[in-house]
Amino acid sequence: MPDVIEVVSTAENSIEVLDSGGTVVEVITATETVVEIVVPGPQGPQPTVPASINYIFDGGGQTVTTGLKGSIVVPFACTINSWSLVASPSGSITVDVWKTPLADYPPSVADSITGGAKPAISAGQQASSSSLGAWTTAIAEGDTISFNVDAVTDVTIASISLKVTRA
Repeated sequence: MPDVIEVVSTAENSIEVLDSGGTVVEVITATETVVEIVVPGPQGPQPTVPASINYIFDGGGQTVTTGLKGSIVVPFACTINSWSLVASPSGSITVDVWKTPLADYPPSVADSITGGAKPAISAGQQASSSSLGAWTTAIAEGDTISFNVDAVTDVTIASISLKVTRA
């Protein structure tokens, strides 16, 4: 059957199904007062769409300071799968990730989603993990994700990337 664009009731107990060109492709006649039309959706597993949520911490040539660095409003629902953190020069940095609905902004430490397993680099330049057992990984469309630097030594620029799968 061609793509169905329009369904029109034409007479008592009769419905016409039209394609995109306006051609009648099917006439459904009801023998009872109830007509059920089922439009099938895509069959089989739906594809997942990978994406990332990224943030850069720039100390402007000086060591990055601690505290809330910024927030991003996420325009789609998704699930966090892993995180990566890179830094320059070699040093240490610990970042807490906070999530809150936009209506509840600004966030606080009570909004942490890391379950105590915060992204961190210890005396190096990179770290990553896909072990998110204690994390709250679900993000709703319109949630804010905020990044708070808890501790830092020697790092003048760093970036975090949350790998996600869009719903």
